[in-house]
Amino acid sequence: CHDAKNKRLVFPLRNEEKECIGYTGRLYWEKDFCYRDGKSLLDSEGKKASYCVHCRQSYTKYKHFKGKWRNKNVYGLSLCTPNEPIVVCEGSMDVVSLWQLGIKNPVAIFGSAPSKEQMQLIAQKANKSPIYLMGDGDEAGYKMSKECETILGSLGVGSYRVLLREGEDPDTITQEELFQLIPNEEAYKCDLK
Repeated sequence: CHDAKNKRLVFPLRNEEKECIGYTGRLYWEKDFCYRDGKSLLDSEGKKASYCVHCRQSYTKYKHFKGKWRNKNVYGLSLCTPNEPIVVCEGSMDVVSLWQLGIKNPVAIFGSAPSKEQMQLIAQKANKSPIYLMGDGDEAGYKMSKECETILGSLGVGSYRVLLREGEDPDTITQEELFQLIPNEEAYKCDLK
């Protein structure tokens, strides 16, 4: 839903029973000044601060419920078809973009730090179907994919790293590029050929 007051989109997080157990919100305010009081968000080095020092409005990219739910759940997993390929990415907007590009089962781990619990949930849902790891095309994204691969390997589950070019992420690639990166037609809602 759209939270206009806080300039963000809010995505509910549901467990396998489809119960809402939390939410993640994506802030879309990109300007260098606070939308509440108009004060500059730039620090002494010219970098954008994560909050306004005057009114304390947070400018953190994602907002989640407090607690440890983030590393024990996977965004979009409750919507995935069991026993079919899954594409793992970083954020909820990546899931939306991949779904629009035709991916059947995209999921997000809420950032670039996967947990063993998240990988176990994904492996159980995929149940020996391919798991594709698609971090953003930056250092954190490459590290995320490698860490997911390592955790899945320790669980006895194979996976495939899908490496995006530097600066790319799932919402900047085309459907044709995606089909070259993930040629497995079972991963798509429709035949893209």
